[in-house]
Amino acid sequence: MRTRPGTASGSPRCFGYLNATRPDEELRAWKHALRNGELHTPVFEATADPALVYAHFLLADDGRPAPLTAAILSANALVDHRDLAASEFEKIADGLWAVTLQVPADWRAGYRITTHRGAGLPAWRIETERRPIRLAADAGGIDESNQLVGATMNGAPVSLAYAPASRIPSSLATATPDWHRPGPAVGGWGGPGQAPGIKHPRLHHHELYDENCQRPRDLWMYVPAQAVGPTPLAIVHDGATYARFLAAAESLDAAIASGELAPAACAVHRQHHCSDQKRGTPRARGNHYFYRRAVPAVGPQSLPDLHAPRRRAN
Repeated sequence: MRTRPGTASGSPRCFGYLNATRPDEELRAWKHALRNGELHTPVFEATADPALVYAHFLLADDGRPAPLTAAILSANALVDHRDLAASEFEKIADGLWAVTLQVPADWRAGYRITTHRGAGLPAWRIETERRPIRLAADAGGIDESNQLVGATMNGAPVSLAYAPASRIPSSLATATPDWHRPGPAVGGWGGPGQAPGIKHPRLHHHELYDENCQRPRDLWMYVPAQAVGPTPLAIVHDGATYARFLAAAESLDAAIASGELAPAACAVHRQHHCSDQKRGTPRARGNHYFYRRAVPAVGPQSLPDLHAPRRRAN
């Protein structure tokens, strides 16, 4: 692994790798292929260790409306506010920028790219605190050379990277991001936005009053079509993202139909802060209080009795 002096120990960043291993002609060919939509990123390359691969994230700059002067990759949680260089693109040829990471062969990531053009420091270099830095680094958008797009917690679109050995379940449905939400993708819990309304025959939205928190709460209930007899119930906290942007109902349908998953119901609620928590009521207790009253009101008769003694899964 090639790391620049001062880079945090354990960083997956490999500085200068493409310049050291690729002739100029090949880099120029990559640039033209990117501009013509003929090369899709990231480009994965095998390493001497079969458990690791190189992931090359590439940007082709046409100099419009001004020359690119800085860019940063916000992938998973890799942006380190103490070492921004480890996530910033390096110019490897005229009009071609890159970030090379050495990652596990089954690595999966959601990422966004933020660019800066013209003079002055980029926004992520102006901020001084951890969260503002990470938000600025994530404020850009998807990778235009990557056709795989998902959604994050707040519904903002995010590009998806799948290393060669990653296993993606065939039942996983395509995400439906909120294309009106430009970003950043960091933060948020699937709150109101411009995403299309959820339309699925087995996923139903309910607004129920939570006596413990003294406010209405959103609850989505998924009921499988193949349920026969008692039906297991999965409770997803802070899960509005799965219902609104990640096509959870379609994925559950496919997994149940294929036999990958036994028929199960799923109750999902949107994250919020309960006023009682400020007085010391644990969040888990508040959520359990809500579900014991909400689920029997909207769920099918085949669901388990939530008033029965709870058993913790091992």
